[in-house]
Amino acid sequence: MTPERYTDFVRAGNFTKDDRDSKFLAGLGLAGEAGEVADIIKKHLLHGAHLDRDALCKELGDVMWYLQHAIEVFGFTDAEVKETNVRKLCDRYPEGYGSPSKWLEPPKPQAPAADPYYHPDPEIHKARIEDALNRNI
Repeated sequence: MTPERYTDFVRAGNFTKDDRDSKFLAGLGLAGEAGEVADIIKKHLLHGAHLDRDALCKELGDVMWYLQHAIEVFGFTDAEVKETNVRKLCDRYPEGYGSPSKWLEPPKPQAPAADPYYHPDPEIHKARIEDALNRNI
């Protein structure tokens, strides 16, 4: 599922009557579902309960839904929230993350690994590998 398609899904599920209620839903829903996630983890780590991965995945999905809903109703974009978070955490923990530009600039292309059969055309690359395999058999 693409991020855009998921956003459409979240938009389709907003059944509140007005903007105020939509914002309540976003804030309280996110807090409530995050509490559900915390409770599953607490029971596993502190009480020795089996980690119910299925339940955890479902609750994380609910957190994701409410987070996306909050992003939408408060007028942000996914990219804006992510970039703001990168800048905040890089400022707070520079020894761990380094400069924000390290994360916000597109990665520099890396040279291909030392592959004697490398060719930028995937079909030629595949043919070279197949030819080499056939010669070794």
